[in-house]
Amino acid sequence: MTIEQRTRLSWPEVIFRELMAPLQSGVYHITKAVTGLAGNVVRLFYLYSENDRLKAENEALLAELSAAREALRENEELRAFLQLAKDKQKEIVVAEVIARSPVSWFNTIVLNKGATSGIRQDMAVITPEGVVGRIFSVTAHTSQAHLITDPKSAVGGRVQRTGEIVLVEGIGSPDDARVRVKLLDREVDLQPGDKIVTSGLSDIYPKGLLIGEVVEVHEVQHGLNRYGILVPAADIAHLEWVAVITK
Repeated sequence: MTIEQRTRLSWPEVIFRELMAPLQSGVYHITKAVTGLAGNVVRLFYLYSENDRLKAENEALLAELSAAREALRENEELRAFLQLAKDKQKEIVVAEVIARSPVSWFNTIVLNKGATSGIRQDMAVITPEGVVGRIFSVTAHTSQAHLITDPKSAVGGRVQRTGEIVLVEGIGSPDDARVRVKLLDREVDLQPGDKIVTSGLSDIYPKGLLIGEVVEVHEVQHGLNRYGILVPAADIAHLEWVAVITK
């Protein structure tokens, strides 16, 4: 049998191939489609897995970045307290605010330092920005302070521009950190924009600490009495770290 004879199909074979061709074509295309689909599913699964991995890595990096920023911020705050002690030539104990009441947010704070750290009653509490309040209760490892916004608080002040003496009193508003500037003499020249500092006339607050800035001046009883409204220099609403002046 010659090669030509071996490669020539018989009539039954020709008929069978012609009949089977459409079926074979369909099976081939289906197989090809299924194979492609399986490949796409594998690729899709890989992309989803890779996406989850990258997402987890991104979240971890964001958490690390946030922690690093927080550590840097706290470090800068503590540096500011060290500079404060150097500038004022005072001995201070830096303490963290660990509690304050939501219903009396502007009245008192609890600190994580107490008698073992040298803190005593009636010591001044400040931040690098200004006066915060005074210590009124002490345990071995904690202490509690009245804020200058507390209605029980009164701080002797001095108008920086004129040197005149005033009294800074807490208003006790549950949602307002402003305080009242009481004029001991109705002739005191008090104007919006005036800075008020501690007078140094008490044993609690050293002289010259910034209390805040007057933003309003009011007259009552047909001008017979006047008082000012002051915004504290310290961020009373968001205290995290404070310094207690021990000497």
